[in-house]
Amino acid sequence: MLLGSTLFVTFFRMWDSLSSWVDNRSSFILIVSSFYNNKSNQE
Repeated sequence: MLLGSTLFVTFFRMWDSLSSWVDNRSSFILIVSSFYNNKSNQE
């Protein structure tokens, strides 16, 4: 039980740092992906 919760906390911290890293680029990725989808749909 203790080992499982320790792994969960470690994973949660990794996910939290990863989420903050993605949040900085999520808007840019969203714009690029939507532009790519629109370009593909036109052809």
